[in-house]
Amino acid sequence: MTTSSRDLVDARRALAEVQRDPASAARRATAVLDRATATGEARAVAQWALGRSLAERDEVPQARTLLRDAAATARRAGFEELEAHIRNSLAVVLMSSGHTQQAVRELTRAEQQLVHDAGRGRIVMQRGLLLMILGRLTEALADYDEAIPLLREAGDRLAETRTLMDRGIVLTRVGRFDDAAADFVEAGTLAAALDQELMVAGAEHNMGFLHGRRGDVPAALACLDRARAAYEALGSPARLTSALDSDRCDVLLIAGLAAEARAAAERSLEAALSGGNQMVAAEARLLLARALLALREYDAASQQATDAAVSFRRARRYAWAALADYIALQADVVAVEELTNPPPKLLARARRTAAELERRGWPTEALHVRTFVGRVALALGRVDVARAELALATGAHRHATAELRVQAWHATALLRVADGRKDAARRALSAGFRELDAHRATLGARDLRAGSGSLGADLARLGLRLALAARRAPDVLAWAERWRAASLVATRVQPSDDSELSRDLARWRHLSTQAREATLEGRATREVTSEIAHLEEAIRDRARHESGAGHRDGFHALDQKALRSRLDDAVLVAFTEVEGRLYAVRVDASRTSLHDLGPIADITDEIRFLSFAVRRLANASTPAGAARLALESLTHAGAALDARLLRPCGLPASGPVVIVPTGSLHNLLWGALPSLVGRAVTVAPSASFWLRHGDDDTPSTGPMTVGLAAGPDLHGGRREVLEVAALYDAPRCLVDAAATTDGVLDLLGSCRVVHLAAHGTFRADSPMFSSVRLHDGPLSVYELERRRLAARTIVLPACDAGLASVHIGDELLGTATALLGLGARSVVAPMAIVPDEAMIHVMVALHRGLRSGHAPAVALAAACAEARDRGERTDIATATALACIGTA
Repeated sequence: MTTSSRDLVDARRALAEVQRDPASAARRATAVLDRATATGEARAVAQWALGRSLAERDEVPQARTLLRDAAATARRAGFEELEAHIRNSLAVVLMSSGHTQQAVRELTRAEQQLVHDAGRGRIVMQRGLLLMILGRLTEALADYDEAIPLLREAGDRLAETRTLMDRGIVLTRVGRFDDAAADFVEAGTLAAALDQELMVAGAEHNMGFLHGRRGDVPAALACLDRARAAYEALGSPARLTSALDSDRCDVLLIAGLAAEARAAAERSLEAALSGGNQMVAAEARLLLARALLALREYDAASQQATDAAVSFRRARRYAWAALADYIALQADVVAVEELTNPPPKLLARARRTAAELERRGWPTEALHVRTFVGRVALALGRVDVARAELALATGAHRHATAELRVQAWHATALLRVADGRKDAARRALSAGFRELDAHRATLGARDLRAGSGSLGADLARLGLRLALAARRAPDVLAWAERWRAASLVATRVQPSDDSELSRDLARWRHLSTQAREATLEGRATREVTSEIAHLEEAIRDRARHESGAGHRDGFHALDQKALRSRLDDAVLVAFTEVEGRLYAVRVDASRTSLHDLGPIADITDEIRFLSFAVRRLANASTPAGAARLALESLTHAGAALDARLLRPCGLPASGPVVIVPTGSLHNLLWGALPSLVGRAVTVAPSASFWLRHGDDDTPSTGPMTVGLAAGPDLHGGRREVLEVAALYDAPRCLVDAAATTDGVLDLLGSCRVVHLAAHGTFRADSPMFSSVRLHDGPLSVYELERRRLAARTIVLPACDAGLASVHIGDELLGTATALLGLGARSVVAPMAIVPDEAMIHVMVALHRGLRSGHAPAVALAAACAEARDRGERTDIATATALACIGTA
């Protein structure tokens, strides 16, 4: 073999290796270019390989330069067909960096050079890719359909694989999911046969994209997580991981996890910008805008969407620009919608955006826009416009995704309101909620089920508006309950036996203990903290792969007659918020009444003042003067909240009270409100939960199985457990080293009453990792979720154990609410940090009441009354912080 032949062989090897191992291909190509003998075709092929490898590693400017040099080298050497193929690759790089017009010119020139060449299939393939990027999906699909037979005839299996993947993406976007899945499966099989591991991972990634568009959240996340692991094993190419973050963000938004979606979009944007990929950056901005919109950060959402629209127009991606315009429009309208009607000019802007989306080939997105336009038109009194727009949006009742089906029913309800058919509108809203129930039943993970409530926000808002307009208190309660904390009322999904997840949880517990010990000893924790963060991400991801299929539980409407009957001498007050105003529905044995409590905004400040005051009182190191001020602040804030929330409802002077909070009220210290002091108060996640799960909570004076455990480093914890245990016959006690995770889980699974004295941590950033600390490490909500509970009354005096993260739809995630979801009927827990010594007295008094057969709320009221009578500031703080959460 001559030297020049060897140069050409090595250059072609480098080219063949680009997608499998870009770094190795670059080294091989550079070695050829460093040889003085590499000229003509060999040099052009080596430059081509190096340019493509640079593009694969997101070094876009350098890739453009190398590919232009390669095309020039091939032209000078007289290799016209080779030049055409190089220009084809150059067009792809130009597309990725937003230079679409230059990409069109390069593709046109390449196609002219390959009219009679077998390689023409690649040119048609790349033209399809360009059309897909521009949003011209029908034309892109036609090109892919033409390219695949050409590539098969030419034996170009690698290009055929890429084309199948790209065609699958287009088919997914137009809703032909089964055809798309077939393309992705075939592409993955071909890629594996060709030993193209990166493309195998890409097929898995695209399948995740498909499942996301279909609305199958667990399947989508499982595919995307497998793709990420494969990408990481192959060096985490930024271009691909950035696109994966974007697709994951899309799925998280469907799941109602807006905060996580925002983080994913920000990662995707950062990676795209660092790699110079303006195309992916613009798409990431659009996803970030959607996440910010869901988080109610309207100004930021509008700005990101506007910036994305500018980038899309600069790249002549007008369909994507229309989508960005819609997100910006939503942010601008919703920002003022809660305060006043939107300006009339926004209606014309909204209609233009809807028409543009439809014209640019985004039918799915256009359906959603039509619903929004109809809502704006109705708000402005333009019934004719609303009727016309909504009629176009009602045809998606059988769409593949739950989100669009729910939106279609919302559009139908709005249309019927416009026609004056309010009963028919209510039926349409009920149909929309049934679609949401069916979607929730597909989800196994607690946080996904909670997040799914966001899909019902528009339905609930309209249902409540109709009920409030009619001033019918029972209807207001019914619509509030139709949406409220639905994931807790539904049948629990029993997780599968995932040994890898169990191992990860055990490892997390071990590392958390290591990190705490290192902190106490003043040692560095950076390495172990980093591992904990990665492990938490892995645990969260694996848990979300769990399907809820086969666990659907039909909706049970709140039986208000049964509710009034069960209340007996108690009063239930259920709060709900509609467009910034707070309402209360008061229910007793004889009647139901509605109360408008005014704007909710100023209430949140009083709640913060109250929590701060209790924490100051509970802290033994607070100076006496500051403690007096804290007590005054607690008294003032409690009275102010009482006047706003309860006095307008006309509570009787005595008797049990059931509180059903909403929004920020879930973490209110209800024990500070004068109207509730000294009374049996139950804080319920919903009236439906209280009614449906309270039947077996009848007090009993007979023997009860009792289990108690004391965690480590809790001053007085051991004493607390032993003093409480002395009240019962044959209690099961776990103290010192015996109080382990397995031991406590065994108590929860075998005893009817369980008391757990341990330090607690509420994780606002990740509520499923909220935990109580035991001798072998923290017991998290994730581990609780994987066990069956026999316990019906759980006393959990751990600091902040009663707190919950509140999601849209009053869906709650926290330690206490997790226990309710697992079968507990009542959880007695503090809503703030409380002093250990004062807690011992209250806990002993509480258990005296439980032993005597009193319901938990009654026993807690008596115990807190004793604490207040002692008059010590720490006793007052403890009595204020404790709550009975659940049903009794």
